[in-house]
Amino acid sequence: MSLPALLAEFGMPPGLVVERQFVTALGVPKAVVRVADSGERWFVGSLAASWPGIEHIDAMFPLLNDTGASLATVRCGVALGRYRQARTGSFAVQRGAHHHFVRPFFDGSVAAAPGLRSAQAWALALFHEHGWRALHAAGRGGRGTRYAQLFPEWIQPQLAAAFESGLGQAAGPLRATLAAIAQRGAREAHLLDQLPLFLTHADFQGKNILSLPDADAGQPGIAIIDAETAQVQSRLFDFYFLLMGDDGGSLLEDFAAFRALLAAYFEHARGLTGDEARLLGFALQAKAATIAAWTASEYHAAAPGRRQLYKTWFLRALRCIQVVDERAAALRDAAESFRASPRCAAAAGAPTVTGYTLAAGPAS
Repeated sequence: MSLPALLAEFGMPPGLVVERQFVTALGVPKAVVRVADSGERWFVGSLAASWPGIEHIDAMFPLLNDTGASLATVRCGVALGRYRQARTGSFAVQRGAHHHFVRPFFDGSVAAAPGLRSAQAWALALFHEHGWRALHAAGRGGRGTRYAQLFPEWIQPQLAAAFESGLGQAAGPLRATLAAIAQRGAREAHLLDQLPLFLTHADFQGKNILSLPDADAGQPGIAIIDAETAQVQSRLFDFYFLLMGDDGGSLLEDFAAFRALLAAYFEHARGLTGDEARLLGFALQAKAATIAAWTASEYHAAAPGRRQLYKTWFLRALRCIQVVDERAAALRDAAESFRASPRCAAAAGAPTVTGYTLAAGPAS
């Protein structure tokens, strides 16, 4: 199907100008189009049809739209593009091996500079807080990912298979790290499924954060993109990239940077519950194990040029598991320092749902 025909299914007007079509490093097709009359720009993205499925997309995109609307009402300098609904009522249209979606293109956007990492941290806090609001307003209580099933049924088999391939040889001494996380997963994965639920981005790193001029807020605006694989799960999994910095782990060995980013995050988000504080390290390791398993599952079928990318991500995810063990004491100390005080939460008088306090957003 041609791009104009695809866009017609989303009710887009005729006379669209295709400004750019491209394919990402992972082979995903995308495009930017412009409405000739108004100059309005739209982003046409896609996801592999294998995951997430239409049901997941149609559950998550309305929550993301509600989260974006909530952020916009407080003019906090954080924006989410609203996903457009297709004529079928779905938020995606499948063509071939991909699900396609449409959202506004952020004009004037540029990749966020490393110096804006603290802004990225508070943007994540606001995403979580307003996503939590949208989640509970919609009456959603279901959990998208259950680690009690994911560990034995997918993570561990994928990692075991990885060590029978070239990835295993490349891992070298990190192999022992995987044995340890597998044992912990068998004992404690179910505890991750009992943590408070949030709408999580699942890939909140610099490449998915854009900088926008925002004179109204008096500070650089932050646009959050590539939220299409959002999930309902513990917010702790989104802290993975506060520790890593990016897929390549540019901040992984800098624990002081991680603690500073957590401090920026908790300026605008509720503190950790006791369970969140206790399980922070394991949640980071579980997220790393998930990414290692995903890269391992993609490695064999990938083109030769793409295999090196997967291998890098695989090894850095394993190193993350090791770093969390090495810095366990410092991580526990950091988690306790950001733990919520029940007395302060009660005094704030914020609305609650099932006993969990909604932190107020920053002043507009």
